[in-house]
Amino acid sequence: MVENKLVLDTHVWVSIFHKHREEDLIDAISFKRLLLISCHEQLKEFNHIATSKEQVRKMLSSTPENYLQFISGVAEIKHTQKRFSLLHDYKDNYLVDLTWQSKSVLVSDDVGFAPLKKLKQPKVEVLSKKEFYKWLGW
Repeated sequence: MVENKLVLDTHVWVSIFHKHREEDLIDAISFKRLLLISCHEQLKEFNHIATSKEQVRKMLSSTPENYLQFISGVAEIKHTQKRFSLLHDYKDNYLVDLTWQSKSVLVSDDVGFAPLKKLKQPKVEVLSKKEFYKWLGW
């Protein structure tokens, strides 16, 4: 079985939860053979923005714990090894590490990941949230 391995940027997770697409995502995992990859650092980042960013708190209708439990339930949680310091926003480098180490595709609209498209190594493919949603038929 061929799997489509994806790392979703934290803001993509927020978007899925804001739009109440959790069940659609579960269906897509089966129908599109998705393997979602996350890590402890991303879970911490999600918790941080869900508790400290008022705009994000207003978007979400449940507790951060419920969302963290959902992510942990549908995604394979990996341990990253810090290797790359490629991005201007240093705290996002863990997503490059996670994506590269798991041989996945990164789903993000963050323009900070644009330099990755020009690099031969590490080769990290970035898919926009719009392209991802279109591929899922949302």
